[in-house]
Amino acid sequence: MMAFHKTFIRFGTFAFLTSAAALHAQVTPGAGAVPDAVKQNTTEPAASATTGTLPLWELGVGAAVLYSPHYRGSDQSRAQAVPLPYLIYRGEKVKVDRDGIRASLFDLNRFELDFNGGGAFPVKSDDNRARKGMPDLGGFLEFGPSLNYRAFQSLNKDVTVDIRVPLRLAVSVSTSQSPRFSGFVLTPRLNVDLKNLPGLGDTEVGSYVGPLFADKKNSGYFYSVAPQYARADRPAYESPGGFGGWQWVTGASKRFDNWWLGAFVRVDSVKGAVFEDSPLVKKSTTLYGGVSIAWIFKTSSERAKQ
Repeated sequence: MMAFHKTFIRFGTFAFLTSAAALHAQVTPGAGAVPDAVKQNTTEPAASATTGTLPLWELGVGAAVLYSPHYRGSDQSRAQAVPLPYLIYRGEKVKVDRDGIRASLFDLNRFELDFNGGGAFPVKSDDNRARKGMPDLGGFLEFGPSLNYRAFQSLNKDVTVDIRVPLRLAVSVSTSQSPRFSGFVLTPRLNVDLKNLPGLGDTEVGSYVGPLFADKKNSGYFYSVAPQYARADRPAYESPGGFGGWQWVTGASKRFDNWWLGAFVRVDSVKGAVFEDSPLVKKSTTLYGGVSIAWIFKTSSERAKQ
């Protein structure tokens, strides 16, 4: 359920795969992240009728229109159109799919440990009233392991319920300085995926809900105000680490021959967060959304192993 945008282009093709795939908003607790909710539909209408398998890889290109706050807790938002790379790879250990780019470390009965990443948008402080005069927020890269538990799956695999616990290391990136470590983020979530809904063909719908936690370094990057940047309406503030609020993401995607369509909405709350008293928090609940379209122009003749 991310951070699409400069995350898409500047930080890699999983801008929309992981983060725009909105069903994981793989997000840093402070970032205007690319939600992983607009997930790519990995079904393939042209799959071989004799083998019943899917292409090993698919390649396409498209565009997305995204709406998001500058950062979690901001009262300012932005809408933007961005290029959308579309890549599906169904390897045995490494996959690029509706869950982003991931490498499966082990798969034992109902448990799976994989490694994946996400990202977040950069923010120019001069464009944000609350942060004006403060250092810009750089773009974010996040990567780390996720322990997943398959709580339920129907016999036809059309309904899946997972508990996912991703732990990610965050790195801030900007053109003015070298990448730097920016703390850790923990985003446990309950994830539900539905496929082949009656009357909707191969439409996929997914939703997840869960809390966010971050260490002091990560929360401080977004919500602390150093004494030299304090002003009458923005007192100095040091953000602690801990609970960072809640997020709920729902997305849907559908495949039409060589076209893929996706959309997502994400509701984000910092109510009760350890940094809620920060002068940079102007709004307790924020809304994200996006729509995307991609044209799949190439698929492999080699079939993926199931």
